[in-house]
Amino acid sequence: MSIVFDTATAEDVIMHILGLPTDIFNVYPASIKYKTYQARWQIGDIYVSGDARKTEDNPQGLGCYLVMTGRG
Repeated sequence: MSIVFDTATAEDVIMHILGLPTDIFNVYPASIKYKTYQARWQIGDIYVSGDARKTEDNPQGLGCYLVMTGRG
């Protein structure tokens, strides 16, 4: 399952949507084609790409991509 959040940070999604603390995630530099994401938070089969580069169109650097794979 994957969801794009255009107006949230990766930290917001981790804490408020997933209900998990951010400090349990490993953080890696990463990017996704056609997006300005600069980091990936990952734990097991859950990862959130975010830390969008601030641009004129996105001055707050919002946006992230949540992916959950594996068995539930």
